[in-house]
Amino acid sequence: MKHNLISKRKSYLILITAIFFLTLALYTTSCSKKEPPVPPPKQSKEEPDEPMGKIKGLIIKGLTAIFGEKGFKLVLDKDTIEKLNIIINNLKEKKQLDNISASMLTKKCFDKKKGYLMNFTEDKRIAVVLYYNFKNFDDANKIFSLVTNPKTILSGPIFYFDFNVSNKLSKNQMENLDKLNKLLTENKENIEAIITMGHTCDIGEDEYNLALSIKRAQFLTDKFCQMKINMIAIGFGEYFPAMPNINDENRAQNRRVEIIIVPKVDQK
Repeated sequence: MKHNLISKRKSYLILITAIFFLTLALYTTSCSKKEPPVPPPKQSKEEPDEPMGKIKGLIIKGLTAIFGEKGFKLVLDKDTIEKLNIIINNLKEKKQLDNISASMLTKKCFDKKKGYLMNFTEDKRIAVVLYYNFKNFDDANKIFSLVTNPKTILSGPIFYFDFNVSNKLSKNQMENLDKLNKLLTENKENIEAIITMGHTCDIGEDEYNLALSIKRAQFLTDKFCQMKINMIAIGFGEYFPAMPNINDENRAQNRRVEIIIVPKVDQK
């Protein structure tokens, strides 16, 4: 009986020893097993640089610092491009153009600009003010041809005006306008042109709103006048609301000026 007990103990010992060495062998194998190499992140195929890549990037960086990523759009919408195309055709053909009245021109930079009224449609008229070299129609058309290609321009920030006001912005907006002016001045060698587009709500007569919208557009371009770069101010009156004119809140969104920045083409 004693012999059987010893024999059982030996068997248990052998079993425990075997389990120990088996476990050790498995552990050693798992530790020494090489991990498959992690493949490098897949490189996305680089798109060819756009003609204005570097210059446009500098301006975008500055706009983002002032207005945030959602404070401006990178490209124009199709409706705006369509509006500008109509203006281009009118300027190109030099038809249906009348000189703007002096009362619709702001006093600042008065000798640097020239204004025109044109038929936008059969029953709608808009106002266009050309600055500096753009007083020559051919030079203005060169810029407009760039604007029709949405990849070559920047749709900048929008500024909002109080009712019946064309020469004043809120304190916060004025601070942002000053910052924008500083940014554009620092990059004026890289900017081909600046275009502003003024709008009103539906309250008031058509002719009054047209004058109000072009004065709002000039309020911004006049701020940039010291840069001595080519600019265009456009007054659309009440014809192109951003929101339906059904309440005061929407009307406030329509009393606005939109900015288009046309960078120069990178020199290669």
